[in-house]
Amino acid sequence: MKTGDILITSGSPGHVVFIAGACKNKDGKKLFLLSEGFTPAQTINLISNPSHKDISPWYNLDVSAQGTKTARYIFKPSNFRSF
Repeated sequence: MKTGDILITSGSPGHVVFIAGACKNKDGKKLFLLSEGFTPAQTINLISNPSHKDISPWYNLDVSAQGTKTARYIFKPSNFRSF
């Protein structure tokens, strides 16, 4: 995963969260900043990480995990998209 990749859930309404930033420590562990916008798309917000306040707003993402929980949504592995 890299900056610009998205997590997308379809439906009405659907929702998209995108990776706004990434960092890696000396051991190779990566953390990610997630952002989202709402309708009308006038602003983009950085998402806090209520599940792991010790690293918030960073997220430890695992594409193979059964579910990735953000502040408002849960994404399945099939919801990750990379371009």
